[in-house]
Amino acid sequence: MSNKDSPEVRLRRHQEAVEWFFRLQTEDHSTEQTEQWIEWCTADPANQRAFEHLMPLWQARCAMPEQSKSAPSAIPQISDWAATRRVRLQRRWTLFAAAASVALVAIGILLYPRSANTLRLGAVAQLSSDIGQARAAQLVDGSRIALGAQSQIAVNFGSDRREIAIEHGEALFTVQHDRARPFVVSVGGLRVVAVGTVFDVDRRGSRIGVTVKEGVVEVSDSRARVQGAAPPTRVSRGEQLVYDPSGSVAPTLRAVDPDSADAWQRGRFEYVAEPLASVIEDLNRYSNEQIVVQDPSLGALRYSGTIDLNAIDEWLRALPNIFALHVQFSQEHRVTLTGSEAPAN
Repeated sequence: MSNKDSPEVRLRRHQEAVEWFFRLQTEDHSTEQTEQWIEWCTADPANQRAFEHLMPLWQARCAMPEQSKSAPSAIPQISDWAATRRVRLQRRWTLFAAAASVALVAIGILLYPRSANTLRLGAVAQLSSDIGQARAAQLVDGSRIALGAQSQIAVNFGSDRREIAIEHGEALFTVQHDRARPFVVSVGGLRVVAVGTVFDVDRRGSRIGVTVKEGVVEVSDSRARVQGAAPPTRVSRGEQLVYDPSGSVAPTLRAVDPDSADAWQRGRFEYVAEPLASVIEDLNRYSNEQIVVQDPSLGALRYSGTIDLNAIDEWLRALPNIFALHVQFSQEHRVTLTGSEAPAN
């Protein structure tokens, strides 16, 4: 907060921060209250810093023995004011801290759960997920993002642009129509441009898949655009473009079930002639066990079919019935795939 602020202004800001801190503990706080809190935080960077400052202080205070809580507060003059609500803070701290720590990840703009499963993202933000964790978010223009497990994206919206960068992983986009501001997703050298559509982008290493459930997107290689090469590829509903700039195979456009774009949200993966290495990379984002392809030649095998994310072990045990390989489970939450001799005729 600014050194120019008077003690009275700093005290008032701290009081407001503590009031918001407790107000958001309630399970029945409204969406309107959440939006008001976001407006308060973004109105002055000092407000956000005051709110952030409370989180570790109150977490430490709640962890202190009861007899130690009479010690001077790290925030003078407001601890007595807030003490009457300490019991409610202790009761709700664990649930709130998890949400609030996510809320303060974005730089300059906040994220905060609008519901149990949906975040509201600011115009400039980052969103990531852990292994086995899928997340949902709404953007400032009304577009929605479903983020797959172990994925990361960066959001950069302005008056003349809507841009998303996928660092790794998978995301499903439901784009709000705005012809004046095309929705651009950058991933591994590709630009995916949409106006109003539903499409999925999956990045596994250098391999990128773009699957359209509704509408049309245009996909171009940003490097080719600079060199004045081929025009963008149009990918329509029920089509998937697969591209690997590091491989020798040309980009492939093929027909798929439109619902395969978001099948992972319903607990399954659907593949058509997908390299086994890419399949395993997908599964490792959701599996409690690390799956390792020890024989590199196995990674090039092509798999077509559906995998239930709740039955990954069962699929692995059945894999030798499809390919000539061995599957070995270890006690260290590790599964190893090794090659084997093809069965004799």
